[in-house]
Amino acid sequence: MNRFLALYKIVGAGSFSKSTDLLGYTQSRITQMIQSLEDELSLKLLLRSRTGVKLAPEEKELYPYILKTASSYRTIIGKTNEIKGIESGIIRISTISSISCHWPPHMIKEFQAIYPNVQFILHQVDYTTIQEWIKSSEVDFGFYKSCRCIRIKYYYFKVW
Repeated sequence: MNRFLALYKIVGAGSFSKSTDLLGYTQSRITQMIQSLEDELSLKLLLRSRTGVKLAPEEKELYPYILKTASSYRTIIGKTNEIKGIESGIIRISTISSISCHWPPHMIKEFQAIYPNVQFILHQVDYTTIQEWIKSSEVDFGFYKSCRCIRIKYYYFKVW
């Protein structure tokens, strides 16, 4: 399962070396994981170049399934920790830059006062990407200013 998470992080970061900090593995280990996944699927998943790494064009239709698998695995780990009573995990948020500098820092600070072991990953993207990422479960929360609402998974909540 970690191979799918590694692929997701590598594509998001655009390089193997940048993903090492996000995953906590060495670059060599991440390279081995991706090679193993490519061997298992008999597909070349990534195009490597001096400018970075990107998903191979032929494999883009496979990527949504990889995202879903990675998301499902994170959900299983989160539920397992919840059952065990562990109050930790990762909350993924996507928003536009004009919101990310105002709302999330205060909310995150208050939340982490209660749950200090919860980590947050904040993605600054455009409006359409926020909607796509919520639908694909790539993020847990999406903030968009234009409609003055917060979309959490598939539910809307008004912001007053």
